[in-house]
Amino acid sequence: MKWRWSFGGWVVATIVSYILLTTMEVLVHGVLLVSRYAELGSHWLPEPVMRSRAWLMWIGYLIFAMLFPYIYTRGYRGGSGPAEGLLYGLWIGLLIFLPRTLLNLSTLSIDGVIMGTWGVAGLIESMIVGVVVGSIYRPKEVTEADA
Repeated sequence: MKWRWSFGGWVVATIVSYILLTTMEVLVHGVLLVSRYAELGSHWLPEPVMRSRAWLMWIGYLIFAMLFPYIYTRGYRGGSGPAEGLLYGLWIGLLIFLPRTLLNLSTLSIDGVIMGTWGVAGLIESMIVGVVVGSIYRPKEVTEADA
């Protein structure tokens, strides 16, 4: 079975991915880890500097939210969307967050609990977004008349 890319499906998956990803990130960093971050105040940029650079964070989330479903669409095999999305999210999560966690542990003077939480949360978020993208994105089948 051949599939044709669905631009509309990708746009919807991108929007939903962005909303879901930013919501999960706010929960992890703004709720779950906020007290631990406060304990390490000297490790972060001053609050006004962080606020002035916050737009970079939102752009970064947008780039992830655009590329994550786009790459998914390139490897879609026609199976169960949520199951494919879960496996895709697992592999992308391992690709991004396992090496990043190890690199952070080797270079940053922040406790391992925070970095471990970043890694585990990133992996879980990636898998959740994968399931959602797999549930949303539906490519068009290419029929003989289309080919």
